[in-house]
Amino acid sequence: MNYDAYSKLILAYSGGLDSHVLLHQLVQHPIIHKKLQVVHINHGLSPNADHWQEHCAMVCAELKIPFAGIKITIEIKPGDSLEAVAREQRYAELAKFVDENTALLTAQHQDDQAETLLLQLFRGAGVKGLAAMPEQKTFAKGVQLRPLLNTTRAELSAYAQQYDLQWIEDESNQNQKFNRNYLRQTIMPLLKKRWPSVTSTLARSGQHCAEAAELLTELAIIDYQHCQGTQLNCLNIIALQKLSRARKINTLRYWLQLNNVRSPNSKHLQKIIDEVVAAKPGATPLLRWENIALRRIDATLDLAKDI
Repeated sequence: MNYDAYSKLILAYSGGLDSHVLLHQLVQHPIIHKKLQVVHINHGLSPNADHWQEHCAMVCAELKIPFAGIKITIEIKPGDSLEAVAREQRYAELAKFVDENTALLTAQHQDDQAETLLLQLFRGAGVKGLAAMPEQKTFAKGVQLRPLLNTTRAELSAYAQQYDLQWIEDESNQNQKFNRNYLRQTIMPLLKKRWPSVTSTLARSGQHCAEAAELLTELAIIDYQHCQGTQLNCLNIIALQKLSRARKINTLRYWLQLNNVRSPNSKHLQKIIDEVVAAKPGATPLLRWENIALRRIDATLDLAKDI
């Protein structure tokens, strides 16, 4: 991966196998070494969390790399996923370090890619949810890069053993109450025993889904331009009604995204089409979910928040 375009590189460093191998690879290149800064997010979820932060700071001191250790407090509400909330807060902190011409480097690898696709599949995700993690995407004011996406966990382990690297072992990785751990430790070994190349195959499927998702977005843009109302929060219902059901759903998802509204589940989307878009002329149906209100006013589909 070419890092020449970036004046600063921020490595999200947990101290575990994946990020430690990436760190070791990066510091082999003097020019990259000079651009590099390490950020460690201390979630405070383990009794060893402070020790891990100290270990990461010591590693960076030995390598003469700027280090920032950030402690965060994870607040879980009923129904929240600990993994999801921790990830969201972690990236929110990392975003503070990413300016223009800055790349955030994260150490997801091919096994992570395959596991993510399966987890999304089990949740009933659509094409966009099944799309593979990209090697590069816009993040904060810069970009996020994933240099290890074509590398397997086994290859990372072999690299670490070859160079006698020492890394942190997070005890929570053994806790199979977390879906990813259960998938990684129980399901994936069975799949690999039957289909040895399953990891690369799933990653390839994820890439196919990513390409399909891109095409759906391009189609949504075309349809949205035909259905666009006089304001961003409005759609022309007459134009929308001319689309097939699948294209209506695709356009609605895109429109809601433009308005920074989290896409509703399939049930709500069906209601939007059947109860609001398809309502008889003169009707003023109203559909609410979370803090969103969607209503039909004459031939206009109107979106409002905090109602």
